[in-house]
Amino acid sequence: MLNVLELTDKDFAYIKELTYDHIGVNLTEAKRSLMVSRLSKRLKTLGLSSFKEYIMRLQENPEEMEVLANLLTTNVTYFFREPHHFDFLKEEVLSSIKEQAETELRSPKVKGWSAGCSTGEEAYSIAIVLSEYLGNSKDWDFRILASDINTQVLQEASQGIYLKEKLGNVSPSLLRRYFKAGTGENEGLFKIKDFLKNKVIFTRINFAKEEDYPRANDIDFIFCRNVFIYFDQAGQEKVLNQFHKRLRPGGYLFLGHSETINQPTRERGDWRLVSHTVYRKEI
Repeated sequence: MLNVLELTDKDFAYIKELTYDHIGVNLTEAKRSLMVSRLSKRLKTLGLSSFKEYIMRLQENPEEMEVLANLLTTNVTYFFREPHHFDFLKEEVLSSIKEQAETELRSPKVKGWSAGCSTGEEAYSIAIVLSEYLGNSKDWDFRILASDINTQVLQEASQGIYLKEKLGNVSPSLLRRYFKAGTGENEGLFKIKDFLKNKVIFTRINFAKEEDYPRANDIDFIFCRNVFIYFDQAGQEKVLNQFHKRLRPGGYLFLGHSETINQPTRERGDWRLVSHTVYRKEI
């Protein structure tokens, strides 16, 4: 049984500040027990006997910050989570894009971003919706950027392999079209088919670093759900400002079920609430 190490107020404050400066995540007192639980296992692996020793390691080995970020970020997701968002994506966002393309107001290419993609279920769900809606027309194309701070989950996402239990929200017809069922020792596993997987680009993005953000300024929609809960208001404002810059005029931002955008500030542009936790970039 793992012995839980004591985390002093001083050590907690130091790791909290270090994490905030590095990835923008605000670790409140409520996250203290989670920090102790997850980092105690890491200390045991490293053969360290105290958090003070671990702090020295963080100071001497900057690459350990990536491990810390992986350990302190929680990743809970599943296919077609919050179905109303995918209905809105299909019925409102894609419908509008297609209408604009038919009148030659824009090119028939769709760009989306799953920001905080975890193990990939959200990004692939988006890709399935786009593939279903746009069909096999050669005139249409789409790309999904999928990002996370956690390198471990990104590795899992890029493989696109899931247990059958993770696919409860995927209909049998979609399962046949977009997944390849494993056989033999891989029975019970399903892999995203290459033609869909190739539409999704996975990359590590740290929201605390402006240089990490994509250079594009014509993204049609961004899914950033259950990510803002890790940031304080100042951190949220910085991320919103970056999102506003990169969405095309009239683009959409999807947030988590308990997340909202506060009133406009001088630092960022305006957003208009158009559906439950869906915001439109004001032109």
